Amino acid sequence: MENKLSESLINYLEIIYEEELKSSLGVQPNIIAQRLKVTKAAVTKATEKLASSGYLKKIYYGDVNLTDKGKEIAKKVYEKLNSICKYLINLGVEKLDAEIQGRKLVGVLKDEIYLKIKDSLKV
Repeated sequence: MENKLSESLINYLEIIYEEELKSSLGVQPNIIAQRLKVTKAAVTKATEKLASSGYLKKIYYGDVNLTDKGKEIAKKVYEKLNSICKYLINLGVEKLDAEIQGRKLVGVLKDEIYLKIKDSLKV
């Protein structure tokens, strides 16, 4: 990924992307904290780092929105996560476990393996 974002920061981008798909308004830090099971202080620190790197912008009362740069990365991660989760579910893994393991795999799975998983889902 671009600028060597940590797995944790990539998860923030992906969660914000998912929330933006639900609403065009800014994403509230408390929602991010709930989704990632972290403190609001951790969200503040992460979003400040992402904002200073140009991946998101803070808006009204601390809400955040992805920039085009952040959205580009988040969309790729979101699509990759969905493919991995579908693949794991097809193997018989429960949905929640598939999502948890999928998040861990997104950052470490080689692109060539991901493409094979994605192709297998088209069959």
